[in-house]
Amino acid sequence: VQNPVDGFVKQVSDMTGHALGRVKVIYDMSCVALSFLLSLLLLHRIEGFGIATIASAYFVGKCVGWIRRLFHR
Repeated sequence: VQNPVDGFVKQVSDMTGHALGRVKVIYDMSCVALSFLLSLLLLHRIEGFGIATIASAYFVGKCVGWIRRLFHR
């Protein structure tokens, strides 16, 4: 059973025909960008962001894509 966020990403992937890994990267990076902007707007500083946050948002989706290709041959 998927968690709601991953279920949403899977549904968007199915509906648009885009690869799941690509949709996951776009979704995660959008969430990071929104959090970054809200941090600046509400706290007037960048709080809780580092290179690992951005890297994980990018690479989790890439890994999902690689694993799906590996198991769906």
